[in-house]
Amino acid sequence: HISEEVMKIRGERERQIRYALDSSINFFDIYRQPGPQYEIMSKVLRAAGDDVIISLMNPGSLAELEKILKIFRRDRIEMIRFYSRGKLNPVPEKDYAEMMKAKEQGKLGAIGVAAHYEEELVYEFERRELDFALVVYNFHEDRNEYPRLVPMARERSAALIAMKPFGCGSLIQFAGNVRPRKEFRDIPDVSIPAAALHYIYQNPGITIAIPSMYSLPEFRENVKAVQDPDLSAEEETLLRRVSAAAGPSRCKYPKFEKELDKYINDINLEEQL
Repeated sequence: HISEEVMKIRGERERQIRYALDSSINFFDIYRQPGPQYEIMSKVLRAAGDDVIISLMNPGSLAELEKILKIFRRDRIEMIRFYSRGKLNPVPEKDYAEMMKAKEQGKLGAIGVAAHYEEELVYEFERRELDFALVVYNFHEDRNEYPRLVPMARERSAALIAMKPFGCGSLIQFAGNVRPRKEFRDIPDVSIPAAALHYIYQNPGITIAIPSMYSLPEFRENVKAVQDPDLSAEEETLLRRVSAAAGPSRCKYPKFEKELDKYINDINLEEQL
């Protein structure tokens, strides 16, 4: 996932994408942003042909998806995802029906959902046929082990894709600002982004991670972390100390509403019955 800030730097997005293709990366998650977003991405990715997996946000209709297919000069898009707030603001029924129709016609490979809380994801998995989910997962937030979602995804052979692996970038920025503090003085100079990704790769319930990258050096570092995914003892120590010193997450997630709390209590009551 390439950040919106990078897209504003002339030529930087193209350099990062070409480096990714040269590094055998073939999964590209494309956010809907102002301007000719799809046209630019299509031009850069075209050289890779059908080997590229494209993931998009909900286009809203089959007709809109068909327009996107023409832009990318493809017969199908591999992945489409919805955003859900669970019971408060669920996946739109009409849009879901349109994407299911596209999937049946072979124009769409997989349908998924993104949400910031396990309860929202469970709500959608209980009601729809879903192939994947984007979940908040990183070394710092202990709320995101997903004890209910992981078994559901495994039962359905659905992929779980880790988003926010660096805590919206705040964990890396924080650790960079405080070094050398006493918490970090006796730790070897290991890469925090690489350690954060290695942590994610150790979880068998997570299929893949999609970190944002602001520069080509960061991109290279993340690619290297994928190629050597083992988590070392030094990295574990570093992550524990970063987490302890960082305090609460600085990500600005949607508020966990009281109505959703009531829905969770209703679920728990049903399970007890």
